[in-house]
Amino acid sequence: MAYAAWLSKETGEHYRLPTEAEWEYAARAGTTTPFWTGQCVKTDQANYDGNDDYAGCGAKTGVYRAQTLRVGSLPANPWGLHEVHGNVWEWVHDRYHNTYAGAPTDGTAWEGGSGSTRVSRGGSWFNGARNLRSAVRSGNAPEDRDDKTGFRLAGDTPATPDDRVGSRAAGDDSVKPPDQFSKELPDRSPGVSAADITEPTLLMPRFDFEPPMMALPGGQFQMGSPEDEPERSSDESPRHPVRLAPFAIGQTEATFAQYDAFCTATGRQPPDDNGWGRGQRPVINVSWEDAVAYAVWLSKETGAAYRLPTEAEWEYAARAGTTTPFWTGRCITTDQANYDGNYDYAVCGTNTGVYRQATVPVGSLPANPWGLHEVHGNVWEWVQDRYHDSYQGAPTDGRAWEAGGSSARVVRGGSWYGNSRGIRAAIRFDGDPELRSFNLGLRLARTLSP
Repeated sequence: MAYAAWLSKETGEHYRLPTEAEWEYAARAGTTTPFWTGQCVKTDQANYDGNDDYAGCGAKTGVYRAQTLRVGSLPANPWGLHEVHGNVWEWVHDRYHNTYAGAPTDGTAWEGGSGSTRVSRGGSWFNGARNLRSAVRSGNAPEDRDDKTGFRLAGDTPATPDDRVGSRAAGDDSVKPPDQFSKELPDRSPGVSAADITEPTLLMPRFDFEPPMMALPGGQFQMGSPEDEPERSSDESPRHPVRLAPFAIGQTEATFAQYDAFCTATGRQPPDDNGWGRGQRPVINVSWEDAVAYAVWLSKETGAAYRLPTEAEWEYAARAGTTTPFWTGRCITTDQANYDGNYDYAVCGTNTGVYRQATVPVGSLPANPWGLHEVHGNVWEWVQDRYHDSYQGAPTDGRAWEAGGSSARVVRGGSWYGNSRGIRAAIRFDGDPELRSFNLGLRLARTLSP
């Protein structure tokens, strides 16, 4: 409460704790099932103790992180909210009542009653799946503090068509929730240009089939691996400086939901999902030619200049200012990337024994310092460049290297199927432009106006 009051004073906006009704409305995001994910939830969708099942649905995955995750590490619900199930219990404004008999029906906080305890919602990393359900409630003394409880703020900012998802018709006093199947979404980045970008900036989509992008400022970095990097390949040499102009790149790999919209609109055969599911999983079984066609279609539909990233842009974005084998440092673990954890790298401890043997939904794992998820592992990502077996003669201005080389195109980042050596920031591989595979997808880039 004190934090919300301070933030309101500092910003001139009205921040507060959400009411219990607001919290559940937002967490459900239009769903009526125990979880926004459906009848069940998994530990790649929420942070909880995966040693117990819920209603025999398969919530028992054996994964128990025993701590919080960074916010935004796990998939968002259909209205864009992350970690509404698990991670930490979240304080709401209402007093606790042991039933809803007599509860307000207008969304206001329920302050009546004799008890002093306040409600918390959502469950935590410490709980089993049952206690993560959208409907579950807990009561605690208002002075309680522990390592399982936090909060999420609400705000009473004026609702206008420019700052709200949804719309209000003339004479209609009801706020409409976002429609996950609608085409048009508010433009959260009107008029963004390269000159505006001085730090990594999230560009929200204007259409529901458009990916969220991170606009990155230009800069210079050393591309390739240093000669003393363990288990490097010769095609990562010579290490060389590259200076890039500002550009935007996908916050995540392109998803099945996004790519399937392209297939539906163009009558293209949708790629196989390998039995793992579609939606927010990264699209797989797409060729370089498919990826280019998708970018061309998306550009036409949105008016923005979508394309595949150049190889230099990809590595610049993946490194996010780091010079180590991984953005995480000299080592990486399977709670930071999706790879085969049965093998070590440079005796650093990457052999965790965890091997998921499938993709994970985009945004499931922590983002790098510039806000990009799954740049190491999950799926290999097509870039624009032709493959050359060394960087001798490579462009130094961030352009795609189209001259010479082979007809094969470059893929970067590694996948769930490979070991930790094969997901380093410098690792490169090549594939024929028509190649499709269960460990191969894409991440889009976007050219910014001057």
